[in-house]
Amino acid sequence: MNIINQPTANEYIERIRREVPETDIYNLLAEEASELSQAALKMCRIGSETNPTDKTDAQIRSNLIEEFTDVMNIAVRILDLEPDWFIGDYKLYRWCRRLDEAKEEKSA
Repeated sequence: MNIINQPTANEYIERIRREVPETDIYNLLAEEASELSQAALKMCRIGSETNPTDKTDAQIRSNLIEEFTDVMNIAVRILDLEPDWFIGDYKLYRWCRRLDEAKEEKSA
């Protein structure tokens, strides 16, 4: 695979934005997000004795990275979405709070 230089990538981005209807871009984002979900689920099967996979750890991880890249490429580069790190920080806090609550319930 050849790596394209940034000016060429920017030209591709602008062309896609001009030629592909926004609805189609969102449809593709949803499709790629679904594929990312499937790749994450496949990661859960690594080492499973009840639902094994014939793929190697490296193959599964490579696919996960590819699908993540597809989602990010569309969301960040084509749709120009930016993460809201304030929301992200809050969700990390909430996650840790739930972990603490689960530990408290277990020790009670």
